Amino acid sequence: MLRRQVIAGMTLGALAPWAWPRTEGQRRLGDGIGLNVMFSQGQPLDELPMLTDLGVRWVRDHLPWRVVEPRAGWNAPWPPAWRERLAFYREHDIGLVCVLGLSNDLAYPPSSEAPAHHVDPGAFGRHAAAMARGLSALGLRFVLEIGNEPHNGVLQQLLGGDWAGRPPAPWLEHYVRMVAAATATVKSVDPAIAVLSDDDMWVTHYRYLDAGLPPALDGFAVHPYVPGGPERTLDPAGDWMQPHRVADDDRALASAVRRLRERGEARLGHLPSIWLTEWGWPVAEAGQGEPRFIDEPTQAARLPRAFILAEAAGVTVLCWYVSKDIGEGSFGLVQRGGVRRAAYDSLRTLQRELGDWSFEQQLLGQLRPGEGLQIFLFRRGAAVKLALWHADEVERTVRLSGPWMGLRAVDARGRAVVPVSSEPDAAEWRIGGLPLYFSGESAPGDVEDWARHVD
Repeated sequence: MLRRQVIAGMTLGALAPWAWPRTEGQRRLGDGIGLNVMFSQGQPLDELPMLTDLGVRWVRDHLPWRVVEPRAGWNAPWPPAWRERLAFYREHDIGLVCVLGLSNDLAYPPSSEAPAHHVDPGAFGRHAAAMARGLSALGLRFVLEIGNEPHNGVLQQLLGGDWAGRPPAPWLEHYVRMVAAATATVKSVDPAIAVLSDDDMWVTHYRYLDAGLPPALDGFAVHPYVPGGPERTLDPAGDWMQPHRVADDDRALASAVRRLRERGEARLGHLPSIWLTEWGWPVAEAGQGEPRFIDEPTQAARLPRAFILAEAAGVTVLCWYVSKDIGEGSFGLVQRGGVRRAAYDSLRTLQRELGDWSFEQQLLGQLRPGEGLQIFLFRRGAAVKLALWHADEVERTVRLSGPWMGLRAVDARGRAVVPVSSEPDAAEWRIGGLPLYFSGESAPGDVEDWARHVD
């Protein structure tokens, strides 16, 4: 019986060590909705209005270092297309996660005497400060992200070392020096400007901390790609992550966030923020049969679950990957020809249904993050919204009674949903991997009233 599981989940969930204490007061789920945009890679600027249509509050974008500083010590005027994007972000109060590229072989060409000249920490620090000053002058919200997955890029290829950062890893040590240089120069411009280190793997950030990340660093940007649904992260027992333990045995996403924040606080002396600056799933195209590729309905179902789970775990911002298919990718909310995927509707519906609502607590699913029914409670004043789905993406019938009666429901794509059967005091609903949002104008004060009426 689900009722018994709900009550157990309520009792233990309230005491769960990874439960995120909400102290932000007026924070809303919409504050953490971000999107990776592709304007720097060919997405037309006339598609900027999609950002306001979707209601995103953050975008992840970048301007290459070699464009900013084509000659050593000389910063060129920013290109018109970049300025147009920044003006749009500022006008619509969309924050910018600005990725700083780690290499500039135009202004600092490598040589046999100085093979790492193009990734010099001192030069990079000056570039970071120049970007900080320029963005500050425009008056928009922004954070600076130091590189993109450095283990996948020029540093590892140039300097060598284990791809996952196990020592000795010259590339990782060099990256930490670049982070330190950038953090120092940016904080000299304005101590309030947030600086984030980056890598897709949780464990790499532990190794950055071991190598001496600067205490003034504000947080970590992670890309928690997984082959399954968003409720669980990678198996923490993998040899390549040892001796670090990046998640609990149940592989809950929330546990990975909690563990990294705790390790960061122990090493940096303050509680760092966690940003998920890339996350998504590719849609299978012709000839793609690998497990990591999924169909459109599954992508549309996982998107809102990822945002809700991130909010519940205390993640500052999640930037979905990606706005539009460019090149060979198939992650986009929009296909190459301009056709919107179902996930586009899911993101727009998420903002409409929950964007102005504050997460309060998870009612069910804490003890089994990868399976079974998940229920999340949101509040706005006296009213509530509840998001329900099955983490294993299997559709089942759920019987709801008591305070659930009379609530209206829509699915994560914005379509009205009705129960499959109804009695005077109970109704049965079919719920699968695609979340359903239940909402009403008022609600009982005791959340256990919701829990005890689920079968």
